[in-house]
Amino acid sequence: MEYRSIERRDLNGVLDICRAEGWLSYTADPQAAWRAFTAAGESTW
Repeated sequence: MEYRSIERRDLNGVLDICRAEGWLSYTADPQAAWRAFTAAGESTW
């Protein structure tokens, strides 16, 4: 497992996971999802 900051190239894969989990609010607007994933103070670790 590798921990690193999210990069733009990761977005489609992350959205695939969101879709599989039923989190459709993220998949409805990928640009808004990207802003949420990269917002100040956001951490995925």
